Amino acid sequence: MGGKTSKIKADYSGINIFSLSIVFLVASFLGFLFEGLWSVISFGHWDNHNALVWGPFTIIYGFAVVGLLLLYPYYGKRRMLDQFLICFLFGSIFEFAASWLQEFAFGTRSWNYYHLPFNLDGRICLRMSIVWAVVGVVFLRLFAAKIINLLRKFNSRTIFNVGFVVFVFLICDFTVSAFAIIRFSGRHYGIPPDGALEQLIDARFPDERMRKIYYNMEFVER
Repeated sequence: MGGKTSKIKADYSGINIFSLSIVFLVASFLGFLFEGLWSVISFGHWDNHNALVWGPFTIIYGFAVVGLLLLYPYYGKRRMLDQFLICFLFGSIFEFAASWLQEFAFGTRSWNYYHLPFNLDGRICLRMSIVWAVVGVVFLRLFAAKIINLLRKFNSRTIFNVGFVVFVFLICDFTVSAFAIIRFSGRHYGIPPDGALEQLIDARFPDERMRKIYYNMEFVER
């Protein structure tokens, strides 16, 4: 089956932008809990790995789960080695791109692998790429089909109503978070607010609040 390129025949009637928004939100919240528990186990204390200003969400997990669900029709029934390789590649490219875009847009970084061997510009490293690959294989083989079937069991109107609210919330959260980080970065580099909107953002999201939300975010000196 490893050489076939045909899709899995499945009913994807329950998969749309609204149902994926719900999946994204849940996966991001579970990712936040996982990161916190991992910090407790590894370092003896809880760490908040927030990515948005409203809510405990680690969105890299949301993007990963949604991406794997979209990959499932192509790789859900492929050989384990094929799944491992595509998840290794998918995870590595995504993590590198996310780090690069964060630095390009905001002048910040939220993770750095310079201290680990086989890293690429500190954005990705072999160990974490292997972790992404293993987790991806487990998800594709054990959870992807179950999530798709679960979404199909819900009433389409319920999915639309809940998913629409979640979708709008996420758009607002992403937008406000982006503006808040831009101003957080701007204040760090000594850039004064330009207009009433940026003044409002500075007042609602001062440095003290932003450091609590993004405690692991580091500025890249330019």
